[in-house]
Amino acid sequence: MNYMRSKDLGFAKDQQIIIPLRSNSAKNIYGSLKSDIKNNPQVIQTGATLYYPGIMNPSDMGLRQEGQSAEAAKLVHTNVVDESLLQTLGIKPLAGRIFSEQFPADTNNRIIVNEEAIKQIGFKSPQQAIGNKVYFDWRGQSFNYTIIGVIKDFHFQDLHNSACKSLQYFISFEIY
Repeated sequence: MNYMRSKDLGFAKDQQIIIPLRSNSAKNIYGSLKSDIKNNPQVIQTGATLYYPGIMNPSDMGLRQEGQSAEAAKLVHTNVVDESLLQTLGIKPLAGRIFSEQFPADTNNRIIVNEEAIKQIGFKSPQQAIGNKVYFDWRGQSFNYTIIGVIKDFHFQDLHNSACKSLQYFISFEIY
């Protein structure tokens, strides 16, 4: 039990409150709920995500570099977050930047990936990946996303799964 309490997970896990919003009516009040919580002087930061670290994340997609075939794509776990989730978890960029309210265009095909994703996709360094496009092919159509940030690997899955997996974040200002 001590191991689980003291293990560095790579994000700020202490003093976090998780409020699952599972019903449609709960999701409909998300904006006002976040605003009310954020206005509390005892709250430092708020954020939202579809999959909080440690919760099973079944979403993934195959990403590849420009010029590579669809068969070269590497499976990368996918998560949708709001503009402040990464700050709320104390996650800082190794290269580039993380999402912010100051960049509303981040909702337009911008992603943040972790170090493992960069390696898997084939970039030599986090710095090299910034500004480059990666591609996702689905049902005969190709979609591209610009990498705006690279973050350190962290334990976003349960600790029984010891290896850090590749991960990407999409932003949605309208997460719910």
